[in-house]
Amino acid sequence: MAIHSFKGGTGKTIIATNLATIYASKGKNTCILDLDLRAPSLGITFKDKAKYTINDFLDGRCEINDAILNMKEKYATKGDFYVGLANHSTEAIQKIIAKDRKWEMKALQNLISMKKTLLNEMNLDYVLLDTSPGVHYSSINAISTADIVLLVTAFDESDIDGTKKMIHSIYEPLEKKVNFIVNKAPTEILTSEQERNNFIKMINPTLKKPILNIIPCYCDVLQSKRSTIFALEKPKHHFTKKLHELSEWDLELLPEELAGLEAEGFDLSLLGFDDEELAEVAHLKLMQLA
Repeated sequence: MAIHSFKGGTGKTIIATNLATIYASKGKNTCILDLDLRAPSLGITFKDKAKYTINDFLDGRCEINDAILNMKEKYATKGDFYVGLANHSTEAIQKIIAKDRKWEMKALQNLISMKKTLLNEMNLDYVLLDTSPGVHYSSINAISTADIVLLVTAFDESDIDGTKKMIHSIYEPLEKKVNFIVNKAPTEILTSEQERNNFIKMINPTLKKPILNIIPCYCDVLQSKRSTIFALEKPKHHFTKKLHELSEWDLELLPEELAGLEAEGFDLSLLGFDDEELAEVAHLKLMQLA
């Protein structure tokens, strides 16, 4: 699962960090990797380091097992909780910026190999890739590797417009399924179900992709220390609850959930699924009943 955004400042990394922690806390074997190689920040939260960094792995100097560290005991999670950090030194960032296309192609091969190791050999349930924002080779590599992409956008006209262009230039050529999280939304648009639906109707014609959740702008989340994991510090906070909702999306259960909403007269188009995607979900439901 790649966590991506058009520009920085959308809350992409804090969502990735807390979502990974929630998965592990629920007993899912989880790994989060810092692939924001130009501005790595997971090291602010996760102080413990493995023997090698993600940069070393992409350079071919080590195996992925040597670049990740299991934080299960430290954070008392039910499932394994692996973390892989990027090298945050100025020298390492300068080297990443100077990498050529040949290196990026080799890095993509390493990421594909890594995916097989983590999912098939280590039997992980979730691997979250915190990517660089925008259009860089490193972010495109992460998107290419991922099965699912969560695209985080803020309630900002320039961000939404840039995100729309990025969908056409990257995601559609790669034929990637995109799911949206709208973060830092003004609380006034979420005061009622009607207001929320009006907002979705307004934004859907622009993004034309499923919106998994809308997260309000919480001042205490913005002011929280990056050295702590918010979901563990404040498990009853609405932000944490929103991410728990996000973690419960299940493709196997989705057909039944949508069927239930439709039976209650809910307009499924408000979720952002187009007719083709709804038909695909309906097909999955028929397969489950067969």
